[in-house]
Formats: sequence, structure tokens, C-alpha cells
Amino acid sequence: MTKNKLSAVALLVLMIPCISRGQVLFQDAVELRKLNPVFNIDSGYLEFSVEFHREAAEILKNYTDKSTYGDIEAAFTKNPFFRLPHIGAQSTDKIGGVSSFVSNIGGLDVTNFADGLARFMVKRAKEELSIVFFDQFNEELEKQKDLQKIFPSTYSILKTASSEIYNYQKFLPALREAFEFDLDEFLTNTYDWSVSGSEELTLLNELKKKVKLHNAIKLIFYTGRELDHGKHPGDILSEVSNQSEIDFDTLDVNLRSYFRVADLFSQSLRSNTDDRYWISKHEVEQFKDITFLRIYLGLLYQKCPDDLTFNIDGGSKKFSQILADFAKDLNEVQSFSKQFAGIAAQLDDGINKIASKGSEIKGSDYVSISKNLLSMVQLVMTTPCIRTIKPNHAVLEQLEFYADHASFLIANIQLRAYSAAVFEAYAILDKALENYADRTKVLQPLLKYGSFIASVATAETSEEVSEAIEAVALPAGSARIKREVAWNVSLNGYLGFFYGKENIPLSDGTDNTAKALGVFAPVGIAASHSFRLGKSNFSATLFGSLIDIGALAAYRLNDENLEVVPDIKLEHIVSPGGYFILGLPKLPISIGYGYQIGPRLREVKADSNVLVENQYDRWSAFIVVDIPLLNFYSKPRK
Repeated sequence: MTKNKLSAVALLVLMIPCISRGQVLFQDAVELRKLNPVFNIDSGYLEFSVEFHREAAEILKNYTDKSTYGDIEAAFTKNPFFRLPHIGAQSTDKIGGVSSFVSNIGGLDVTNFADGLARFMVKRAKEELSIVFFDQFNEELEKQKDLQKIFPSTYSILKTASSEIYNYQKFLPALREAFEFDLDEFLTNTYDWSVSGSEELTLLNELKKKVKLHNAIKLIFYTGRELDHGKHPGDILSEVSNQSEIDFDTLDVNLRSYFRVADLFSQSLRSNTDDRYWISKHEVEQFKDITFLRIYLGLLYQKCPDDLTFNIDGGSKKFSQILADFAKDLNEVQSFSKQFAGIAAQLDDGINKIASKGSEIKGSDYVSISKNLLSMVQLVMTTPCIRTIKPNHAVLEQLEFYADHASFLIANIQLRAYSAAVFEAYAILDKALENYADRTKVLQPLLKYGSFIASVATAETSEEVSEAIEAVALPAGSARIKREVAWNVSLNGYLGFFYGKENIPLSDGTDNTAKALGVFAPVGIAASHSFRLGKSNFSATLFGSLIDIGALAAYRLNDENLEVVPDIKLEHIVSPGGYFILGLPKLPISIGYGYQIGPRLREVKADSNVLVENQYDRWSAFIVVDIPLLNFYSKPRK
């Protein structure tokens, strides 16, 4: 996996020179300003002098399809900002176009961008890792078609391994690679999911019912995908309005035009140097010169596409007409131009900063890039001299909310903070489906298994993988489930102390009953029902034990550091029994009473185990900590 795709592209922007560079409007305006045109108060236009008429015509030729001076002069007679002088004797003179192509070959060692392909593979998982969890994971992916689209590589591996899920350790290395690949391509996968036409995608089809929200999310995921793949924000601005998958009109009838206007200004501000996409902050100061501003707007007017229109009260108005109106009052458009150019310069500075900082890159560096890109469009939508109708503030707020979370999502993916990235995706979809009654049920698997995938993808050791599975299988605090749902069935453990009577027969078969006190650690199946007394929730549980590892637990309480214990066989800890257990409110503490056939393992020592020869039985009361291991079934209260 590449450590940082955006850094790669930023470095390429810095190190790979342009193969060719076409006409740049901003630079042409700078050159024309040097010819010192004079503003004629009577006519209301800037006028170039006869002395420099040919130099001006050579630049302006690139904004027409004409080749003679007279034709070029005529092409600008309707320009509301400036005029060429009329020189009848030279009207048929050919004007030679001036163009320059800068071509350099640069090399870049892309090896530094490869990171993660040689990471530690999980050596092994602890034997305590639950096979049932992976089986449940596989079943959830089979059921949740939306998750299949968002984590396609993971689904493919698990589907292949489904018949051998009991041997999950064999597939962990491949799964880890699939996890990391899916997370690295998370924005690509979510965009592909958002534009899918499948009717099996429950979550997506619910989202499609909210047409505006659906298109807003498609727009955000598309932009995020392109940024994540390292495309320059200026190029994204050029391409996004042409996306047929996004129905801009459902969001705002003029939204596509707003994007096109932003792109028009963006392309007019291209730099003529190899180390920047847009002009620098120093060059932005040119907009303080009113004469320069008139030239710049005049060139922009000439470049404005005829089909760039705005819908106003059911009618249509060309943006070139709006530009022409600027000639009457330049104050507001001067402020807008400076702000827009300033944002562009700041974006370039941010990309260059990422390229130069290397390992010191922070999430805020990525966030500022995606936020500034949106700011360009917001500036167009909210500037009075450009917007022709009152903007849809609800749409602006929606885009801002989703763009903020998408910005953090991109940053987290770039920094490999995958768990945080999954949470940001969850926040986006949770907000979009806030009125959907079953959203928690549908979205919870994304958060649960997405977080698990993120933890395993960044794990370096088998112990970390074990912790990841334990955390997502049943997190700490899950003992509350028994008190908060009507019914619950789980694989459960208890750890605490018992007091009771044991009957350990002597070798001749004679009963040998005695009081007993010790550590109690059974594991088995628990079926629980909650009930309320006063203002407190309790749980009543019928528990069937399968094994009891009390002797081993007692040893570990005294010595946690010894890595190896004497061999223990299954038959030593088998301990079938039945209990009634009362779960106390607000604490993971339970009390109970019951009967069991005691485990043969009585004590664990550093070099040996103490076993009893014959089976025995025990009646005991106990106080224990409730430790659910795996949830099988829960029925909410009505």
C-alpha cells in the first residue's frame, strides 16, 4: 500500500515539469497591463495605445479565431472592459500567434510511496480467539449486501474461506491484506456503492428515497475519492460538474453552473511556473490594480462559454451577461477575485506543505485542502455580485456537514487512522438516514465490523489481533445487556468466589462431604430475562456450565508473569452444572446458587497440577463478575 497517495501527487506536482503549457489568462492579463492602457472616461473603456497595438493584438489573438488585426479588433468591439485602437491601414496585417512550450524530463523515485506491503503478518492468533466470531462475521457479510460493496476484497476472502472458517488462522494473513486494501480504497468503494443500481442494497435504496441527500453524498464521495487518489483540487473542480452520475438539479438548479463558474476562475488563475498549479499570494496583489482587474475581467468575458447559464425565475441568463454587469461597479468583484485567488494560492501552499513535511504531516493538513476546495464553490454561491438568485442555504449546510466529515475521513485514511475513518463514514450515513427507523440495525454492522477490520489492518502482532477480536466480539460493559433487554442468550463466563459443600468420594466409594471455599470460574450458556424492582433493573439467569477453570484462575491471580503452565487436558476442566443467577443493578456483579459436577483440576502449581481421581459434586453459593463472551440472541423490550 502506498503510505500517502496525496503526498506522492504533491511531490509529482513539484518535481515533474509540465510537458506543455497553453495560454494562461492571468499571465496574459499581467502582460497586457504592462502595455499601460488608459481608461477613457467618455467611452467607459480601457484603450490600448497605437504604439503597442500589435503587442496587444498578439496576446488577444488567442481569445478569438481571427488572424488579422482588423478582425481581432472587431472581435473585441463588444467587450465591455477594453478596446484595441482602430488602425485602418493595418487592418489586413497578419498577427503571428505567440506560444511557448516548456519541456523538461524529471525523475522521481516512487519507492518511498510504498508502505505497508512488507508489514508484519499476523504470526498466529491466540487459541482463545473465537471461531464463532469469524463465522458470525462471514454470515453478516452474506446478509448485508451493502457491506459487500464497501468491503469487496474482505468479502471475497471470507466467501472463499467460508467452508474452512474453523481454520481461520490460515486465512488471517490474506484477510489482513484484504482489510488494508479495502480501507485504503474506502472512498472509491463507498462512491461505487453510492452509484450502484442494485436493488439488494438495503441501506443504499433507503438513501435513494431522499434524492437530495443521495446526490449530496455522491458528490462528496466522488470528490473525496479523487482527492484520496491524489488528483489536484483544480482538476477535480474541472471534472466534477461533468459527472453524469450526480444530478445537480435535485440539490440546486444552478449548482452545476456554480461549479463551472468556480472552474472558470480557477483555470484563469493557473501559474506559469512548474512548482505551482495556481498563482502565488504575491501575484494575488495584482487585483488591487483596477486597470489590471478590467483587463482580467475582459479576458474572462471573452473566454466565458455560451452555454454557461443560470436559471432565474424560469428564464435563463448567460454568465457573460453577469460578467458584463461587473464593468459598472468593480468594487465587489474586486473583493471576490482577491478572495478566490487567495483560496487558490492557499490550496497550492497546502499541497506543497504536505510534499515537504514528510512524516510530520498532520490530519489538519489534509482537512484544509478539502475544505478550501469546497470554499471556492461556496464563495461563488454566496457572493452577491455573482449569484443571481438567493442560494439554497439548506443545501449549503448539508454540503458543509458532509464535506467536513469527508475531510476528516480523507485525512484519517491518508494517515492510516482507519478506525477513525470508519467512524466518519458511519457519521455521514447516520446523519443521512436520521429519519430511517431501522438505521441503527442497518448501520451497526458497518461500525462494528469496520472497526474490527481497521484494528486488524494496523495490527503488528498476534496479540494485537487477539485484542481486536476480543474488543469487537463483546466489548467491556456488555454485562449490562442482560438488564437492558427482555431476553438474552449468550456464551458466558463468571469469575469470583464460591462457598458451599463438596462430596469427594474416597477410594473405597465412601462419601466425603466437606465445606469448601475457592475461586469459581465456570464457562457455559446463559439464558437471561430482565425485570424491574422499583427504579432498578435486575436480570434472572439460568446458567448451564460446561467447564470450570477456577483452579487456573486462582493460580493466575497469584502469578500473572509465568508464560507456561503445566499441561491441562479438557477432561481436567469439564464441569457440567446448573445455576440460578441474579444480576445486580448498575454493576457487573451477580450472585447465585447451584449444583455442578466439579472439575478434576483442583490446583495449579508452577511445575505440576493437583488432580482428583474421581468425579465429585458441589452445591454452592457464589458472588461473581459477569463476563459475557459472545452474544447469541437478544430480544428488546417492547
